[in-house]
Amino acid sequence: MFYFLLSEIYLEYVNWIYFLKPFLLDEPHYKDAIRESNGIPVFINLLKSHELDRVHAAVVALSFLSVDNVKNCICMFDNGALPYLITGMKSNIDGMKAACAQTCRNIFVLDKNYKKEFLKLGGITQLVNLLELSSTDDNQPLYTQLEAIYHLEDFILNDGDEVPQFLEAVKKSDAIKNLKALQQCPEQDLAEASNVLLLRLTD
Repeated sequence: MFYFLLSEIYLEYVNWIYFLKPFLLDEPHYKDAIRESNGIPVFINLLKSHELDRVHAAVVALSFLSVDNVKNCICMFDNGALPYLITGMKSNIDGMKAACAQTCRNIFVLDKNYKKEFLKLGGITQLVNLLELSSTDDNQPLYTQLEAIYHLEDFILNDGDEVPQFLEAVKKSDAIKNLKALQQCPEQDLAEASNVLLLRLTD
């Protein structure tokens, strides 16, 4: 079944992704079946496409496949997904940026070497950029900013302890400036999360 679906993905990729979504949510073992059918490299290859709808479809798929599945995340790292996901964090589509950031986070939390590679590829710069408030839409929900704070926390910490190398990398970014702006937001969860991360960075 999965071999057939994967072989047809270039023809019906968008419909295929949305057909697959409920399976990934309700039947977690399908995530393993897709990996075992070499589906993950197919999606990573789609990330290289110049057609945005193909890229978006691949991001949706990889995002779902990365949730609560260590083997899938390792497979994504081994097949070179990080550079393309980091590039996706530059998108002007909020959901696209958030999905790429979440997938990167699901990968890098597994290993310090994954975090080092994420840092080397410029991932922290892009993650910190997600903290910026929109200058054009004051009514935009700030879920992306809140999630970016949590991802930065996960990057800094290892088993609950701060890793100096990773803490220093975030300090050297624009995180402090952006977090101070977020402190003024009326959304309590966002303001509190900003305060917590700022304490780490300014201690």
